[in-house]
Amino acid sequence: MNMRTLLVIVAMFMAQAALAEVRIEQWLNVAGSEITDVLATGELGRPADTSRFWESFEAVTSDVADVVSVSGIVRAPQDGDYRFMIAADDTALLFVSVDTRPKNLQQVALVPAFGGRCEWTRYAAQRSDPIRLKAGQRCLVQAVVKSGEGLGHVEVGWELPGGKIEGPIPAKRIETPAASVPLPPYGRVPAKVTLKPDVRPATEPGQHKFANAAIVESGDKKFEMSYLLFLPSDYDKTSDSRPLFIFLHGNGHQGSDLEGVLNEGPAQYLNRLPELRQWMPMAMLVPQLPNNWRWDTPGAAEMTTGLIEEVCKQYPRFDRDQVYLSGLSMGGKGVWLLAYESPSRYAAIIPISAVAVRPNEASRRLSKPYTWIICGERDHLFTLGSKEMYAAMSSPGRGQVKLTVVPNAEHGCWDQFYPSRAFYEEVMTHRRVGQ
Repeated sequence: MNMRTLLVIVAMFMAQAALAEVRIEQWLNVAGSEITDVLATGELGRPADTSRFWESFEAVTSDVADVVSVSGIVRAPQDGDYRFMIAADDTALLFVSVDTRPKNLQQVALVPAFGGRCEWTRYAAQRSDPIRLKAGQRCLVQAVVKSGEGLGHVEVGWELPGGKIEGPIPAKRIETPAASVPLPPYGRVPAKVTLKPDVRPATEPGQHKFANAAIVESGDKKFEMSYLLFLPSDYDKTSDSRPLFIFLHGNGHQGSDLEGVLNEGPAQYLNRLPELRQWMPMAMLVPQLPNNWRWDTPGAAEMTTGLIEEVCKQYPRFDRDQVYLSGLSMGGKGVWLLAYESPSRYAAIIPISAVAVRPNEASRRLSKPYTWIICGERDHLFTLGSKEMYAAMSSPGRGQVKLTVVPNAEHGCWDQFYPSRAFYEEVMTHRRVGQ
């Protein structure tokens, strides 16, 4: 072998090796606690502060205020169905394009909270639905993570046809994108909601299950959504208007059979406490997210707002000036997102054990509804997030805002409020202010 041939072989090897890396881009000192909120603000439209490369589909974040994007082109080794997977600390989103064009990236999976390195099964939403690929097909893949307390991480894997898992996806499957991959847009997704023609309004007191009663069209998706409705004990004996209390459930209670929403929050206590159920003067609406949805999934706030509107049309006795919105944990985050979607709808909003959600937007947009923020004293990021939202909203001219920090309490501090008649009595003292 002559020297020229050797140099050509070496150059080809080096070029191939250079392609076998993902591109890692990092934004420093980014406000916010969750990646969905960071992307929704559009603040990361600027170029990344640092850029580097790595040989497998993974990255480490260096600071609590960092956002990291990891992008690469992966090549399918055989025909069949592939499931993409993501693991991260803390919140992360995974996007896949079945070609190499960034404009075709679609969200396929997410990490809603802390997870261990290469821990692929902590949350159901970490794995994509099957994606059919042909042998040799090249796909652009991007993972975006917002680090939480301490150092963060993100890994991308996949399940090959036949069940073998590669995680992180190794260098032999990877090509480096020729240029920086823009962060995908993550914001409003218009939603159309209609109730099925056979759905009739309830007239009797008590809890009523409306399983798969609403048809939702959101983006390119069409699916059904369920909700629970409670009517007061004397609802059928009077004709007066009634306040409406809307509750957003926490993570792990998604589905369609409504059993999950009966096992936490107000609906649970109405079942357990006969005296509370007999006294309750308000109607109560409990929407249930479909499986694998979260309140911060694009379109979730819009479709839930649409569901509330459609249900209210069926019940003209619900007082539009006394509509209250509350939720716990992930549902507390949903309270902020629904309030942003329709800030003049609610007389009061009561997020409990919620993270901070775009505090600057809260200070601008939520001047009308009374806001009661509740958290436990020892609930870590949820405590910090609640205090951050209170600080953003408590300046003069921003409307009424109250912060309750429950001494020595952790995440489940809602158990001190939802069973309490005094809690609902305080909420009902508020009415919607000028439109």
